[in-house]
Amino acid sequence: MDSRALLARINFDPGPQKMTPIPWPQGLAPTGAAAPASGGLPAADVLVITWTAAEARTLGQVLTPGVESTSWTPYDTDFAAYLPQLTSESPAKDEHRLASFCPVTIGSQRVICLKSELHPATDGPTLPTAQLAAQLAAECGAPLVITTGTAGGAGDGTLLGDVNVAARVHADFTTKLKGHPWSEEIFTTAPLSAAPLAMIVSAMHTMEEESMPPLSSARMGLSERSLRRTASAKTARKCSSYSASVR
Repeated sequence: MDSRALLARINFDPGPQKMTPIPWPQGLAPTGAAAPASGGLPAADVLVITWTAAEARTLGQVLTPGVESTSWTPYDTDFAAYLPQLTSESPAKDEHRLASFCPVTIGSQRVICLKSELHPATDGPTLPTAQLAAQLAAECGAPLVITTGTAGGAGDGTLLGDVNVAARVHADFTTKLKGHPWSEEIFTTAPLSAAPLAMIVSAMHTMEEESMPPLSSARMGLSERSLRRTASAKTARKCSSYSASVR
């Protein structure tokens, strides 16, 4: 994927979408979403990080109801230290921030939803995304950090809204990030039980067709997308230098 197509994927924002109401378990619907005007991260139990505008838009619609991701609080702590590590293609350089975030409460858990403006595919070889993740985790003190959305690097065959569930994930950094111990490491994931998997599949059908990004000229209906997802669950995909699924 060339740099122009990659930036288009990272920056694509489908705008607000109509969603079917989510049947949250009792007491677990997100509440209290409120983006402070400015400042650092508050204390949290869970930190959720995503990486593209479309992913942040969806995260906001699901977990920060009433507060769109475009209205989240800018995060620029120590931005000057990151600036030399950015490139002309880095979204963070244009946005003059490292991330944006919004706190929310789910049950008894204090959750921070955060969209990073850093990305391994656009920033320099020093991997400032790793530095940012460590900084964020230390600042908010969350014992659980969830990163979501990175399957977007699985190649042109992946559409926005597709879910890849892999037993093993193969890091495939063979260009500017090659040579590190983790550059081509294989990570074994924890098994996903049937109940969470069923919830994921059900949730995907709440998405509107209009949320698909401009990755190709072909547009598919929901039924065709569903069939494609079912078929792809058993198919290994040729992946980009960002990540790969190994089956």
